[in-house]
Amino acid sequence: MQTEEYRRQVFPAQVPVFSCEASSTCGWVAPWGDYEAHHGVDAYGGSGSPSALLNKFGFTMANIAAKIKATVDRNKGT
Repeated sequence: MQTEEYRRQVFPAQVPVFSCEASSTCGWVAPWGDYEAHHGVDAYGGSGSPSALLNKFGFTMANIAAKIKATVDRNKGT
């Protein structure tokens, strides 16, 4: 894991961070509180067609856009 100093250079304080990972979010989670949000699969996967799995786990444009908007809105004025 990178140092806190390096992470703050890449992701400055009070700038919302959203990660979208078609796998586990554990590599993205950092102690940044409300300034971060993540979407991924933190459970054992599933079986089905790629499009069915993307829908099952919420990897749709509408869902991801709504989560990003909520992250930004939550941090307005902070």
